[in-house]
Amino acid sequence: MLVGHDWGGWIGHLLALRAPERFSAFLALNIIHPWQTPTGMLPHLWRFYYQPLIAFFGERLQRDTEFVYRAIRSGLFDRSRVAREDVRWFSERFRDPVCARAGRDTYRTFLLQEFPAAVRHGETRRSSVPTRAVFGVSDAALHWSLASPSTARADDYELELIPDCGHFIVDELPALVRERLIAVVGEFPVG
Repeated sequence: MLVGHDWGGWIGHLLALRAPERFSAFLALNIIHPWQTPTGMLPHLWRFYYQPLIAFFGERLQRDTEFVYRAIRSGLFDRSRVAREDVRWFSERFRDPVCARAGRDTYRTFLLQEFPAAVRHGETRRSSVPTRAVFGVSDAALHWSLASPSTARADDYELELIPDCGHFIVDELPALVRERLIAVVGEFPVG
């Protein structure tokens, strides 16, 4: 069983494609799938405005500004669901120089290497790992349509849209995520 949110979800999709025999199922949380086309992505490119900022100025942004704190707070649909102190605690970790460089390098590699390669060649592999995607509809960074079953190249892929939830579904609705995880494990027991 594999579960991942955002970058962890993106990596989860890639792991499921690369080594499907290792996973009974995959629960993807607020992440687009890798079977995008330039035409499908074009209307949503504006949503990725923050990626070049992090890729090229991320180390300073993360260490010396409130960028991460504000980004997390703005990614919540209902800010009352996650305490300011918790957002502060999490965002402060990004001030560490090692974490700041890792964040910068992740976005830089994606923008300069992985994204151009995906545009040129696209993902052609088909996933055989049963995938359940759960997506907060009010995610401003990633649009749920980019996780659509109609464009997924997968044998068994379902998308559940969660109204009144933003990007940080794990933090906003942990009980719902727990229920979905238990359901997936029940549907696809490790055996």
